[in-house]
Amino acid sequence: MPALVYKGKTYSSKKELATEFGIKPATLLYRLNKGYTIEEAITTELKPSSVPIQYNGKEYPSISSLAKQTGTDVTILASRIRNGWDTQRAVETPVTGPTVIEHEGITYHSVKDFARTKGLDYGSLSHFVNRSSSFDEALSRYEEQQTRKRQNELVLWGRKYESRAQLAREFGISPPSLDRQLQEGLDVASAVRLLLNKESILFLGKKYDRLSILCAEYNIQPANVTDRLQYGLSLYDAVTKPVRDVVRGKITAYRGVTYRSEVKLCRDYGISVTWVREQIRGTPYSFTDMANVFIHLKERVGFSKDHLLHYIPPLIMRGHEYTGVKLARELNVSYTSLCTYKSSHGFQDTFEALRSMQGETKPVYMYMNKGCTYTELRKTGLTQKMVNSLPKGQRPLYPQLENIDLKTGCIDVLHIYRNLCSELLPNPELPVEQAEDGPILSY
Repeated sequence: MPALVYKGKTYSSKKELATEFGIKPATLLYRLNKGYTIEEAITTELKPSSVPIQYNGKEYPSISSLAKQTGTDVTILASRIRNGWDTQRAVETPVTGPTVIEHEGITYHSVKDFARTKGLDYGSLSHFVNRSSSFDEALSRYEEQQTRKRQNELVLWGRKYESRAQLAREFGISPPSLDRQLQEGLDVASAVRLLLNKESILFLGKKYDRLSILCAEYNIQPANVTDRLQYGLSLYDAVTKPVRDVVRGKITAYRGVTYRSEVKLCRDYGISVTWVREQIRGTPYSFTDMANVFIHLKERVGFSKDHLLHYIPPLIMRGHEYTGVKLARELNVSYTSLCTYKSSHGFQDTFEALRSMQGETKPVYMYMNKGCTYTELRKTGLTQKMVNSLPKGQRPLYPQLENIDLKTGCIDVLHIYRNLCSELLPNPELPVEQAEDGPILSY
């Protein structure tokens, strides 16, 4: 299980994190499973276990205290108050034995006996009995509730869900996004697969951009997770359950070692076998050709052998993955300007282009110890002659890039991939530029 990182500190387990912040491990785990972020799970205050209650003009610190003072069963008293009884009625109404039920000529000793005999949910039926004027009314309301549940019930990969919201929570996807896909005509399975691969997922309190990112952290092939989900496993089991070794397969030789299957080769080097097979479809390349490119890519970028590579992150800056658009937005630079600069100056590596942009300057006029353009100065009311008489200087063309380290930990992965294709593939004249938009980046 991966370590948890909170506020820059790494914790080896949820128990260690919970102990550090003085909450129960069970409370932390419950909150993470309910979709809380780590911050929310740690900082959300616990609800008070008891609240004061008034009876006959006197305040009691809790229901249990009132029950003890009045000789009332605390469970019954709490249930009555929870069901809307006023305090006086809840304390003073005598406790009777089980309610005998007469239904269709048959006598039942209690509501529980009736529910057990008929195969009904006792908790739900009891809820309506306590809120109805007659047993028949309670039974009717119970049946209406069950009908609504059946109408809203969804079945996906052998598992039943009472609602779309419950299904979305189970898979860590957004309920509104699921609703939107279903309204557009997708079936449930197609909608869930689409959202898992295209939108963010909340898993154990942590948000992942998509399923492939989650799989990379837990070192499991996305295809394995997808197959497991279709066999009815929960997302948690599909991600965390150990993968069995493959006994049979196509014998593959690589770097002087013979592997009993392509899967075994990919597992040993931490690359996705499904991904490799997708990339060679419709090309003259062999499985080993493409696997060799991805293995060298991992080594050049500096990924550990345990890091599962099943997509190409175009750009990496100090451990964070970016697309070109996302990086430009992060640096407050126009993506169009960045692309134009790369093209006009002949750069292939994005970070080399950005470092060059840091050194670009434009001429300005020095006015009141500040570099200003001609247009800026004219707007202040200075005449053309006055502006031209000012001393000249330079200022950065891209001031937003000043003081940003664009070298340490900055890697243009896509650029490295293109170079490797040219170096390692047996037919290098085939275009590799398709990687920018093609399936190589579909994750």
